[in-house]
Amino acid sequence: MTNAEAAEILGRIADLLAISGANSFRIRSYRQAAESLESWGEEIEEVYAKQGLQGLRNIPDIGKSLAEKLEELLTTGQISLYQELLAQFPDGILELLQVPGLGPRTVALIWSELEIGDIDELEQAARRQELRELPGLGPKSEEKILASIARYRQGMQRALLGEILPLGEQLVSYLRDHPRVIAAELAGSARRRRATVGDLDLLATSEHPEEVCRDFAASGLLEEVTMAGDTKVSGLLAGGRSVDLRVVAPESYGAALQYFTGSQAHGVALRTRAQKMNLTINEYGVFKQRNGETGEKVAGATEEEVYAAVGLAWIPPELREDRGELEAAADGTLPDLIELADIRGDLHMHTTSSDGKCSLEEIAEACRQRGYNYIGITDHSPALRVAGGLTEEEIIAQIHWLAWRRTY
Repeated sequence: MTNAEAAEILGRIADLLAISGANSFRIRSYRQAAESLESWGEEIEEVYAKQGLQGLRNIPDIGKSLAEKLEELLTTGQISLYQELLAQFPDGILELLQVPGLGPRTVALIWSELEIGDIDELEQAARRQELRELPGLGPKSEEKILASIARYRQGMQRALLGEILPLGEQLVSYLRDHPRVIAAELAGSARRRRATVGDLDLLATSEHPEEVCRDFAASGLLEEVTMAGDTKVSGLLAGGRSVDLRVVAPESYGAALQYFTGSQAHGVALRTRAQKMNLTINEYGVFKQRNGETGEKVAGATEEEVYAAVGLAWIPPELREDRGELEAAADGTLPDLIELADIRGDLHMHTTSSDGKCSLEEIAEACRQRGYNYIGITDHSPALRVAGGLTEEEIIAQIHWLAWRRTY
């Protein structure tokens, strides 16, 4: 059980509590606990193995009750409260929350008034103009919900990078820890850091690919294995996301990584350039081409040598979309990608005066140490007292402190 998986369950509990009309402070405690788990530096399985229940209680925002629920999850694989909440609603209730703009409050209203528990029922009710009669909704809200359902269905086959990347990194981490794996990496749109990702593509290199594939297929990381060969494994994650693992020889690792990372357009442009130089590029390497026949291999072990073979500098994965990056790589004008060190400020931060985890002084000092040029404190207003919204006097006091801190 990883931190991300446990955090997801706690988040779902918070959603189900919100739909069921539970106390807002109880809902908030589960959300904060989920956020803490996602950012916690140690894996809870290791913490529990070493320190037991007390170790779990040492995690920020995890009190006695939540620690006991995490202990239940680690020892039994489930949380009874979560199962009880699931039993109160139809199977599709949580999927409703995936529709853009539908929060727990709206889902709770729709469920309590119309007993709508899945997206199909919601769409039908909206088309029958039943949603506009609910308190706080109207014709415009109904139209927005229909549009949101259409967008959701259009994007069902792809997931946000922020959601899918941790799953991909978990799979890559398993491969890198395998004793027979020399190197492993994400490929495809995840490696290019596209905003949304479809299938997950993994690449590894090994002198014993059959062992790597056999162990990966049997690891339990995939909910279903659809194909398991000596150099490739295909399967599905929980929720239906497709995963493909390819294991190649070390001398072809760079060529395969390049081949399975770039967009289709980037690959076509690169191979066209190679053909003009009497070369051919595939997932096994770069080869000399003569009279239509493939000859001597000239590159393939690293991506750098693959690009160098056709007279190009190495192109960062994020740029491999055929938008002029080949020309830039040829004449030495590839742009520098934005790094963490380039960030000069933060315009959305909450302090302990509201619902944040650090005081104004702590935030200011941390930002100063990072070399930030500016910060923006965005604590909640009095309209959201449940989240510690500040009064006018408290906001003025913050402003005065920041003005003093800037002076001294």
